[in-house]
Amino acid sequence: MTISIKWKLPVAQGNRFSWRTLWAFTGPGFLMSIAYLDPGNIESDLQSGAKAQYKLLWVLLSAHVIGMLLQRMSARLGVVSGKHMAEVSHDFYPRTARLILWVMIEIAIICSDMQEVIGTAIAIYLVSKGWVPLWAGVLVTIVDTFTFLFIDRYGVRKLEVVFAILISTMALSFGYEYFVVSPSLPSVLSGMFVPWCSGCGREEFLPRNLSSWGR
Repeated sequence: MTISIKWKLPVAQGNRFSWRTLWAFTGPGFLMSIAYLDPGNIESDLQSGAKAQYKLLWVLLSAHVIGMLLQRMSARLGVVSGKHMAEVSHDFYPRTARLILWVMIEIAIICSDMQEVIGTAIAIYLVSKGWVPLWAGVLVTIVDTFTFLFIDRYGVRKLEVVFAILISTMALSFGYEYFVVSPSLPSVLSGMFVPWCSGCGREEFLPRNLSSWGR
């Protein structure tokens, strides 16, 4: 799903703090951060945790830190140049390199979307206790994608509010689960800061995010 965002940012008068100005800069962040909270990523995390427990937390932490650095550079590129990364690549690289980059990014997006669609279908199947089959979950995912595109027609701000509500709900749910489960804090810290890996890898650097940050 690609969203074109254009609006005038409110400017605070003087040095006074303004919630309106803060929200103007926070809203786009909600749109980007939802990519890290899609059902496909969550399902992958659940499966990794079920098999490796806390041993791969350091991979997750490292991937997010590197991902944030890449997205920060992409955002700064957009601020300085007025173009997103795809436009800059088009201006900088020759035709052959542009075609190769385009094919690679299309493949990466398709693979990422497949994970998200399948993850959503599995989540709906589990929540409904098998009442909604996987194929129906895929159809539901298609419908909600078009629903978000429909909401975008009424303004990107309304879409940001929807995503902010969804992310806040997920954050509260995860926080509640953490306190209910009460995991071993030493094990969690050890998994986050003591590297351990046995044939592991993770996709966190979403090509569409790097391009979207420049917008």
